Amino acid sequence: MCILLLLAIELFSRCESRSRHWESVSGDAPRFTVNMDLPPEERWIEAMTTQIRRHGWEYSFKPSLDFVEQVFPIELWKKYDAELQLVAGPIVGSEVEAELRGILKAATDLGYGENITLSELEFIQIFYEILMQCTGILGRDASGSVYHGRNMDMGLWVENVTAQIIWTKGNTTVFESTQYLGYNGVHTGMRSGKGWSVQANERVILTPGPYIGYEKSSLLLTVAAFLEGHRPLGLVLRDALMNAETYDKAIPILETVPLASPVYFIVGSATNGTVLTRDRRGLATESQDTTFYGHQKVPDVGGARRDMSAWYEVQTNWDPWIRKSSADCRSDMATWNASALEECSTYIKDVYGDQSGECTDICQLYSDGRSEAANASMASQSANGNVPSEIFEALTTPPVMTSITKFTALMSPARGTYNTTVHYRSLPSRFEALEATDGKTLDALRFFVRSLAKIPGL
Repeated sequence: MCILLLLAIELFSRCESRSRHWESVSGDAPRFTVNMDLPPEERWIEAMTTQIRRHGWEYSFKPSLDFVEQVFPIELWKKYDAELQLVAGPIVGSEVEAELRGILKAATDLGYGENITLSELEFIQIFYEILMQCTGILGRDASGSVYHGRNMDMGLWVENVTAQIIWTKGNTTVFESTQYLGYNGVHTGMRSGKGWSVQANERVILTPGPYIGYEKSSLLLTVAAFLEGHRPLGLVLRDALMNAETYDKAIPILETVPLASPVYFIVGSATNGTVLTRDRRGLATESQDTTFYGHQKVPDVGGARRDMSAWYEVQTNWDPWIRKSSADCRSDMATWNASALEECSTYIKDVYGDQSGECTDICQLYSDGRSEAANASMASQSANGNVPSEIFEALTTPPVMTSITKFTALMSPARGTYNTTVHYRSLPSRFEALEATDGKTLDALRFFVRSLAKIPGL
């Protein structure tokens, strides 16, 4: 098992090792309105009930709940429901908690509420903090208009709960987003009225953990951030899109708001764009690779805030100032002598708690090829061409598009356009054995919940 990838990347980014022989049928995401003037309990009922009736429970929400119930069986979610609500409720906030109560009631009214608890729905909002693997592209056309494209990759089967949401208030559209229904935060969205677009990409940071391993050490930092009042990134983006009318107002918020986990924010406006590399307290100051093999400070220029300097920018899940790929890293290590390899092996065992001692695990902190492929695709095209089509082509061509790419969103604050294309996969054996059932991963998630909840017996 790879040492240097955080929980979610270990789970959901195995694109390169998977077969390329996957089938996909793409189509526009269904669109629903969430009226923020309604009581929270009523806002999501139409979207939820429509998708359940359209696809059936088994082919809509059941797969996500099956995953949650592999972390803990439903009997434990029921037994400790009240205690877990006391932990998760303050993190998601009273408004989202009320929305989740409405979702639970809607499922119950349709006859599917017996094996769902409110605490499960609340922890889904938190689990999504570490489940995202993504590619983002900003492109500026010859007229100066910026377009923003986004791929979302995830190993869970969520195609039939993917929707484009129009958020309204006072009979006016405030912003649009692409949602996995049941998750009420926002990871992809655009403020209306020539506003701004944004996506969140997971950022992996290697965390020393000599006694418990890097994965659990990383999770403990997220637990500590929650306990300090830091918020899930999805709820941060939801609030920002609701309250910040312009790009200039949004950027200071996204640069400074305390977050539970590190992240990349890719942000577009009508004529500009930027990539913000974040840690939990603000703009990043250090690179992802904290080992002495790759450690470096964030460059002063083109570093933690990278504004568009060319006609396009690409961002995946690796620090943009690092030009080394995973393949380059392995090639470098292939030249090391036995003494250097032994020193490296001892170092990662002692400092990061990785008992495999495989130095090439460090290479997982470098690009998997999506960034290089997306940059090559964009470089072969031109700002004088059809930039939205060029972005879409780059995002939907392997290896940028993978076997777990769930949707591609294309946004334009300048044009006021937003479209989500869902990539519907065939359903082989995912209901019999979900891909995200790795024993080590489930153990890490259990550790995360137990560390956060501190409930004896859980």
